[in-house]
Amino acid sequence: MLRNAEAQKAMRTGEFQELAWRLLLKSPDTLTSSQRETLLDDFGSFAQENNLGLGRRNDELFVVSLNNRLIPTTEEQNLLKRWLLDRETEQTFNLHDQFWDAWLIMLIAYPINEAFNEFFS
Repeated sequence: MLRNAEAQKAMRTGEFQELAWRLLLKSPDTLTSSQRETLLDDFGSFAQENNLGLGRRNDELFVVSLNNRLIPTTEEQNLLKRWLLDRETEQTFNLHDQFWDAWLIMLIAYPINEAFNEFFS
C-alpha cells in the first residue's frame, strides 16, 4: 500500500492531486478593455496578498492556494467572492465550484501574479 501512496504522490494524483479553482469572465458591455485589465490587475494583487496564485487563459481565471497546496479552501474562495462582490463585479465573473488539475492549468494559463509561479516552483 505504501508503494501506491508514493506513486500517487509522485504523480500528484489521488489524495495528492493539486487543484485550481476556475472562474469565468463575463464582461458586460459597459466595461471597457482597459477597465477589465485594471480589475484583473487589482484582483491579482489582492490574491497575491492572500497567498493565492492567479492564472488566466482567455476568459478563464484559475486560483491556486499557497496556504493549502491541494485546493483553495472554502474560506479562500469566500474571500475572493467578497472582494468581487464589494466591487459590484458579480456580473463580470461567473463563479463556479469547478476544480481543474493545477498542473494541467500551469501548461495552458499564463500568470497574473507571482504567487501563481510560486505554486509550481
